[in-house]
Amino acid sequence: MLSGGLLNLLISENVQGLYRCEALFGNWGTKNGTTDFLYFDRQTLDFGKAISVKLGEEALFTGNVFGIEAHFPEGKAPEINILAEDRFQDLRDLRGRHRSGGGERDAGARAVVHDGAQ
Repeated sequence: MLSGGLLNLLISENVQGLYRCEALFGNWGTKNGTTDFLYFDRQTLDFGKAISVKLGEEALFTGNVFGIEAHFPEGKAPEINILAEDRFQDLRDLRGRHRSGGGERDAGARAVVHDGAQ
C-alpha cells in the first residue's frame, strides 16, 4: 500500500472510454534500517505490474504500469511518477503487432520491435 507517500494523483478518461493514471510518490525514506530511495529497486513498482487506486472499497482505477519517471526537484526529496493504463491497453496494442510485406521501412521496423517484445 503506497497511499502514505502519494503526492499527486491524476486519473483521466478519454472520449473512447479508455483510462490512464499518473501517480506521483515520494521516493526517499527509511528502508531496511537506512535512509535511501524507496522504489528504484523495482520490487514494489515495476513495468507491467498491476496497480489499483481505491477510495474506501471502491476501485477508481485498475491497470498496469507502462512508465516510470524519476524526478529530482531542487531543494526537495526525490519523487517517482508512475504511469499506468487500463486493462484495455492490451487490446489497443494488438493493432501494431503484425508484419508488413510492403516496402514501408518504418512500418516493418515497428512490427519487428513489437514481435521482439513479446
